Amino acid sequence: MKNAIEVGLIVGALWLAAAGTGSAAPAPGTAGGSEIAAASEADGVAPDARSRQATGTIVSVDREAKTVTVKVRSGERTFELAPRVQVKLGALKATLAEIQPGKRVFIRYREVEGKAMATTVKVL
Repeated sequence: MKNAIEVGLIVGALWLAAAGTGSAAPAPGTAGGSEIAAASEADGVAPDARSRQATGTIVSVDREAKTVTVKVRSGERTFELAPRVQVKLGALKATLAEIQPGKRVFIRYREVEGKAMATTVKVL
């Protein structure tokens, strides 16, 4: 039992390390076209955009422009918020007004016409 727990912890740590790079993308063939289209319709983003993720520290929040700028490993990146973006503080739903600079954040986004369109913003 102890070995199974250790293996689970190692696998979890490796997954988190990969997710924290800001460059993780879904493996090819893991989501069919209809699944991507359904997910895109739900978050209001173009159906041909693939989901990506980034983790970093919030630099600024522009409530009027509906953007969040985050310091990631490669520099600063500005994310526009999708029409149906999910904003969370931990496990609780939140609004953009509750998001503050200096906090660690996880963002799931899609590249749409050269812009990073956030579908999930979760303050860690």
